[in-house]
Amino acid sequence: MRNKLWRMGLVDTSDNWTIKQIEALRALYSENNRLIDVKTFANSIGKDTSNVSRKARELGLPTSYFRPKKHKPIGELSPTYLQKIEHSKRTSDEQKEYISSVRKKAIAEHGHSRGGREIRTCPVCGHFFEVKKSQPNVHCSVVCARADRENTTVYSRGKGGRRSDLNNQYFRSRYEANYARYLNFLIRNNGGIEKWEFEADTFWFKNIKRGVRSYTPDFKIYLHSGGIEYHEVKGWDYPKGKTARKRMGKYYPHVNLILIDQEFFKALRRQGIDKLIDGWEYDGSK
Repeated sequence: MRNKLWRMGLVDTSDNWTIKQIEALRALYSENNRLIDVKTFANSIGKDTSNVSRKARELGLPTSYFRPKKHKPIGELSPTYLQKIEHSKRTSDEQKEYISSVRKKAIAEHGHSRGGREIRTCPVCGHFFEVKKSQPNVHCSVVCARADRENTTVYSRGKGGRRSDLNNQYFRSRYEANYARYLNFLIRNNGGIEKWEFEADTFWFKNIKRGVRSYTPDFKIYLHSGGIEYHEVKGWDYPKGKTARKRMGKYYPHVNLILIDQEFFKALRRQGIDKLIDGWEYDGSK
């Protein structure tokens, strides 16, 4: 409200600065031989330092001055200031050579800033790719990883592998394999499902240039009613998966996507349905 009154010109500013205060301000800024102590002057007249400086500018007083340099002995100067003096004495070429030598010395002592990366060879295509040493990446791309996974014959009931009781289909986890068995259980017992397919369709986000640009749901479910649902099985969720489902809802709102999480499998076990399904995998099974 005060600002609005000020802009409308409804504030009386005639007594903000008295003639005596203005004369004192002129006398203060006329002393060019020493530093102007604005803070002390402002406290003496009961005003802010910003108000005093602004008033000096309005009166056209010389508000710029040179701060006297403090000359210290060389021994009392800080290492940073000494280095700055040394840099100022070098030519452009000498400075470039100095920086180069410093960087080479740092690399020799601590290694390169990208020293945490290494070159690996993709076992599928043979291409070289660079990754962080901490990353477990074995393949150069998702395409090569899928190709290598499809060609593998390793069977593991505990993690990723092919399941002999599911037409030798490859699944990444026990959750996916168990859910496929559950769908077969529904088909055999008229559970409203006609058939299912694994990773049948891929949805692309054409307007996305970075990050998650496509999404492939785990299961495509064909219902007896003629409808189609997509089921995504997540033993544990992660940010990339959440982003993919969020973009699915934005770019494909007509697609019915259902998340199958740990709570779903816990509910099945509480009901005892897992005991009715042959080949059900449990934690720690081999």
